[in-house]
Amino acid sequence: FGRTGIFEVMLFSDEIRELIAAGKPGRAAYDAARAAGMKTLEEAASEKVLAGISTPEEMVRVLWI
Repeated sequence: FGRTGIFEVMLFSDEIRELIAAGKPGRAAYDAARAAGMKTLEEAASEKVLAGISTPEEMVRVLWI
């Protein structure tokens, strides 16, 4: 159908598991994942636009930004 996915995937490292187990706010796990290299949904979409796979208009439509 000519569609491609954009994804934001957080891999659960030992550090993230420990933060969750300690009851830390979700933002702490998110920040740790970002520090480990996790791409945001916006970054993944931007990469598709820069690679010519999608358009800026489609990125805005899908992400509602």
